[in-house]
Amino acid sequence: MKLKKLLNLILVVSLVFSCLGSMSLITLAADEGSGSEFDPYIIRSADDFTKYMGEGKYKGKFFKLGNDIELPSNYDPKNFLGGYFDGNNKTITINIDSTSLLQVGVFKDLRADNGTTNEIKNLIINTRVTQK
Repeated sequence: MKLKKLLNLILVVSLVFSCLGSMSLITLAADEGSGSEFDPYIIRSADDFTKYMGEGKYKGKFFKLGNDIELPSNYDPKNFLGGYFDGNNKTITINIDSTSLLQVGVFKDLRADNGTTNEIKNLIINTRVTQK
């Protein structure tokens, strides 16, 4: 009986540690890169793109597209780019429902402000516009 309880305890502890290990890997993958020129933030999904392009705290940072991504039809650009974006010869596809948004596009504004520099290179943009 004691052996069975001990084995159950070992199993539970093993499961807990394996889950914690998986969670830390997920966290690391979500914030890949430091935003510097030689270690840019890697954008691998539409969620990553929305996170980095939607928060002003990333101004002046470096970004690199790690995968082709597709932005949802309700995507609404939030902020100025304010940094360096290397498309890495990957594609961003955006599906635009022309009746749902007033501002459409991948980036809201490319103008530099407050001494920041903007640069976009090696990026392919594919748009699909539907009108309902």
